[in-house]
Amino acid sequence: MPQDQSSRTPSRLAVGVTSVAAALLMAGAQAPAYAAPPADKTAPSLTITAPASDAAGVPVTGTVMVMFTEPVQGVDDKSFTLRGAGAAADVAAAVSYDDSTWIATLDPKADLSADTRYTVTLTGGASAIRDVAGNPLLNVSFTFTTGASVPAAPSPAPALPVPAIPAPGAR
Repeated sequence: MPQDQSSRTPSRLAVGVTSVAAALLMAGAQAPAYAAPPADKTAPSLTITAPASDAAGVPVTGTVMVMFTEPVQGVDDKSFTLRGAGAAADVAAAVSYDDSTWIATLDPKADLSADTRYTVTLTGGASAIRDVAGNPLLNVSFTFTTGASVPAAPSPAPALPVPAIPAPGAR
């Protein structure tokens, strides 16, 4: 029984491709150059702020959160700050950043002052907030105003008089 010759004999296409590749290599040709992806030149920006810019009646116990358009680095208590109107210093706060959600959170260490306008500032730069390609955030600030202070805990209700219950057998 004759064997199928197609499995042992290279096709004309394979021979042709091999011949062309060999000829190119012998001529010193190099593989075609592929264009590298374009460099990232877009600065990060904010997509969401909480509280919203110019919000009023913000709880004095809240946090400030911002979401970026892409992953960033350099978010800390020097590049993400909060300051009350007329104050000489920033509000003491813990600042954190979540790489998976691109959200930075500023959590004041004490309640904010009631009925006060606050300014949130995010600073960009080579050693401040920037994306992973090094493009700095353009400096951003926004304000909000707190509402009334936290209501005090209700005072306990006055004790009601407990009626005396006579002992059994007493009149």
